[in-house]
Amino acid sequence: MPIFHFSKGEPNVTHHKSTLHLIIAMLLSLAAGSLHAATVDKINKKKGLLLINEGKSSGLKPKAKVCVYGPDGKKITCGVITKVKEATATVKVSKKKIAKVAKGMEVKLTDGSEGAEGEVAGGAAKPGHSYIKGLYILSPMTTATYQKVTYQRPEAASVDTLWKAAEASGLSLFGVGGEVGLDMSGKLLAAGARLKRYREFTAVADYDNDPANYVENNQVAQSFGVWLDFYWMIINMGGSKLEFANGLDIDMSTMVLNAAQLSDAGDENEIYKATSKITVMSLRNVLSYKMFFDPIGINADINVMLPLVASGASFSADVNDNNTTSLTVDPVEDLKATVDHKKAGLGLELIFGAYFAF
Repeated sequence: MPIFHFSKGEPNVTHHKSTLHLIIAMLLSLAAGSLHAATVDKINKKKGLLLINEGKSSGLKPKAKVCVYGPDGKKITCGVITKVKEATATVKVSKKKIAKVAKGMEVKLTDGSEGAEGEVAGGAAKPGHSYIKGLYILSPMTTATYQKVTYQRPEAASVDTLWKAAEASGLSLFGVGGEVGLDMSGKLLAAGARLKRYREFTAVADYDNDPANYVENNQVAQSFGVWLDFYWMIINMGGSKLEFANGLDIDMSTMVLNAAQLSDAGDENEIYKATSKITVMSLRNVLSYKMFFDPIGINADINVMLPLVASGASFSADVNDNNTTSLTVDPVEDLKATVDHKKAGLGLELIFGAYFAF
C-alpha cells in the first residue's frame, strides 16, 4: 500500500499527520514519565538559572524544554535546558518569573506548546548576551582624513608652497579589534578596542630642473580606537539576532611622512620627516546581525559614525631641504597645511567577527 495518495497533484497526508502527532505525544509522555521525580535543587535568581536533580541518566538533553509546577499543580514558568550532567541539569528561565520558583517544585518535560521563556522562535536555546569577540574591520570611510601629497619643485625664485595634494586618504582596508559584551537585563553594554592601518602612499616627483634629481615621499598612517556601545533593541530570530546600538567612539590617528632627495647616481638625502596626530570623538550607530551556534557565534555589523569633535591635533617636522629658500612661508606650516589632517564628515565601518558567549 502506498504511503501517499495523490489527488490533483497534492499529497493527502491528514491520516499520517494524526499518526505522527500521536507518536510524538506518546514519546513525550514516556519522557515525562522518566522525569517524574525531577525537582528544583538550586536557584540562581540573578542569572535566571535552575538546577534540577535529573540529568543524562534520565535521558535529558541540552535545548529540551521543561516547565516548573507548584504544589497545586499550577505551571509557574517554563524554560530550556542549557547544560546536562549525569544526574543534574541546568535550566534557563525568565528572570522575572524565577522569583516564584521554590526548591522542591516539580519539573516536567514539555513539547514547547506552553511557550517556554527560555526559547526563541525556531526552537533554539536563547543565547546569553554576554560575550568575548574578535573582529576584522574594513573602513571605507574613516573618521579622520589627510591629504596624500607629492613634492612640487619651485618654478620661480619665490613660491608659496613646495607640496600639492594628490587625493584625500580616508580608507582603511585592514583593522583588527576585540569587544566584550555584558548582559544588562535583556539589554547589552559593549566595550571594545581596535587598531587600523590606512593605505600606504608613495609618490615620485622632480626635485629641480635636473632630471637626474628627484624626490620620493612616503606616507603611512594608523589609528587606535576605543568605543562603548549600548544595545537598546535586540530582536531574537531563532538561531540569530538583530541588534541596534548607539555609543561613543574615540579614534586616535597618526600619520608619518618621509621624503628623500635621490639621484640617478645613487645619492640620498632625507629632506622631510613629519608626524601628524589627531583624536576624533564620534557618535556610533550600529546595526549588528549575529548567528549563534552555542556557545560560539559569528556576526556582521554596519557602523555609521558621526564625527563630533576633534582634539589633540599636533604636527611636527624635521626639514633639511635647500629648496625652502624659495618659500615665502614656514616650511613646516607649508607641509602641515597641505597634509590637512582633520576630522572627517562621516565614518563607516563594515565589521566581521566571531565570539564566545557566556
